[in-house]
Amino acid sequence: MFAGKTAGELLREIKVNVETVLVVRNNEVITEDVLLEDKDILELLSVVSGG
Repeated sequence: MFAGKTAGELLREIKVNVETVLVVRNNEVITEDVLLEDKDILELLSVVSGG
């Protein structure tokens, strides 16, 4: 399902703005250019800023 896709490609596929979330793979924050594997466990964390 994930194999061969980058985190950024997956986010775009599920229509999530890459600038609004952090991708956590197996308890480690990754960048959108990292290739994913089918066995990966992913979490999406919302980025919140305020002023």
